[in-house]
Amino acid sequence: MPEDESIETGDKQKVDLEINYDENYVDNEQMNLPGEDHHEATPQFKTKKPKKIPKKILFVLGLILFAITIGFAVWKLVPSKNETANSTQPEQTTEQTTQSNNSQGLGDASLTEEYKSDFLRISFKHPSSWTVNEVNDAIIVKSPDFKYKQNNGMEKDGFFKIYIKKGATDSDGKYLGRGYAVAPSEKITYSEPATGQRTETFLTDFGLDTPDNFAYFVVQGNFDLKKGDTLGPNFAKEIDAYLITGGFSSSDQTENLATNILSVNEYKTQEAYITAIEIIKSLKLK
Repeated sequence: MPEDESIETGDKQKVDLEINYDENYVDNEQMNLPGEDHHEATPQFKTKKPKKIPKKILFVLGLILFAITIGFAVWKLVPSKNETANSTQPEQTTEQTTQSNNSQGLGDASLTEEYKSDFLRISFKHPSSWTVNEVNDAIIVKSPDFKYKQNNGMEKDGFFKIYIKKGATDSDGKYLGRGYAVAPSEKITYSEPATGQRTETFLTDFGLDTPDNFAYFVVQGNFDLKKGDTLGPNFAKEIDAYLITGGFSSSDQTENLATNILSVNEYKTQEAYITAIEIIKSLKLK
């Protein structure tokens, strides 16, 4: 073999060895051996995509969560039956107390009955529970018995009485002369006035000897009074003049205008007083 060819072959083998050495070096650098830390090497792997939850399931779960939220809110806001019963109990007690102090036991206040007096030429309506008697040319209308509190704070068993007469007596004048208007006269309207009867009239509440209590009311036609005014003992003394009064009375009082005294702050709230005013409004004077 020629010398030059031998040299060329040797150089070629040397180059091949160098190339093989470099390739082995690169392969060793890229090997992941136990215990070695390769910070710059990034693992190459495929990331699994999370499975999507079906939209129907999400919708159902949303509805369930919404229902639970609404149910909890309703439970918090709406009181239980026991709480409702407990909260209304004081109101029931108050209502019962009010009834016991406000003419309890008078029954239906509807004006379902009509009374006519040919002698006095008068008619009116009244509840069926109220009684009407015509004695000595006078009409006495009474409510059922009930308890009411007097001006002195004492409780009294009695009734409300309406007294109607033509021509006041001396006994009537005695009480009329002691009466002082509690407040200015009130104008009331008759519900069904007779032909020729005035449609309105004045009604005044009076205290006995002072305007600071309530003793009786008087229907006085066109007499318009102020607080503290009096009708005087000669009111309605004319034989054809109507005397129409009303007040809280009791069986131990014998005179027609004798009444028990009530506080000016309480008498108008009594059911008996309110019903009596409705009876007066139903009057027909012929």
